[in-house]
Amino acid sequence: MDSDLSTAIEYEMLVHVPMFLHPNPVRVLLIGEDPQGPASREILRHLSIEKFTRVKTKESAAWIAAATTKEVFEVICVDSTELMDYENLRTLL
Repeated sequence: MDSDLSTAIEYEMLVHVPMFLHPNPVRVLLIGEDPQGPASREILRHLSIEKFTRVKTKESAAWIAAATTKEVFEVICVDSTELMDYENLRTLL
């Protein structure tokens, strides 16, 4: 039971803190999770979301490089322990 509670708290912090820091999050990018996972469910609780994009961590570097001129997001959540190129990720904000 304790591990369920700690997992719930982890996803609350991963998702809701950045979502509430933005005044109107409309476009959200989630990197590194299965589409039916807890972070996806928490993001979709926010009624302001118009576009929600999920990218697997292993595909993220190529996706970010291709998307930097086309995509802009108000909130980006990274649910992964793998190393990422955060400098390129900043270009999507």
